[in-house]
Amino acid sequence: RSLSGRPLVVQLHSFEQDRVCSEVAGVDPARERIERAGIAAAARVLCVSHGSSMQAAELHPTGPRLRVIHGAVEPELALQARVPASPPRGGSDPQVLFLGRLTHQKAPERLLAAMPLILEQLPEARLVLVGDGDLRDELEREVRTRGLGARVDFRGWLSREEVLACIDRASLLVMPSRREPFGLAALEELHVEFPFS
Repeated sequence: RSLSGRPLVVQLHSFEQDRVCSEVAGVDPARERIERAGIAAAARVLCVSHGSSMQAAELHPTGPRLRVIHGAVEPELALQARVPASPPRGGSDPQVLFLGRLTHQKAPERLLAAMPLILEQLPEARLVLVGDGDLRDELEREVRTRGLGARVDFRGWLSREEVLACIDRASLLVMPSRREPFGLAALEELHVEFPFS
């Protein structure tokens, strides 16, 4: 604000304690200080949900500067994704799809722990992880240790078109997050009438 002379608006998608899941990994004090300073200097603080706005008010008193603006999806997404999938959805191999960062907050390790149970019921099932993050190496080791290499695919970050293709092939989207201030992936899936858990 002091450089531009214009009011600072801060949009909060999550807090440092959410991103690192403070019960799993420690909060970075430097990042938390930056977060607090940004909020304190802001003329307006925007949150993506009422839940995150209550958390903002509790962690960082903001008073009347606080507003909620819910996430939304682009209307074109629904039109692009409404290409009929050939039944059964996901083809002959049922696909469980994860979209997001491979971090403690998003808890993709829970899916790896569940895969043996899923495979007992659906031996041809595949887990497709779209995204990347600081847990990727650890998750790949876990896949090798559990002998799940033939049933788990790490795709990394993909383009919008590639993500839509993954959605079209998937049987189910799963969001095992520990904390999710506003699950944009869930909103996108609901928008295209896709099942998620």
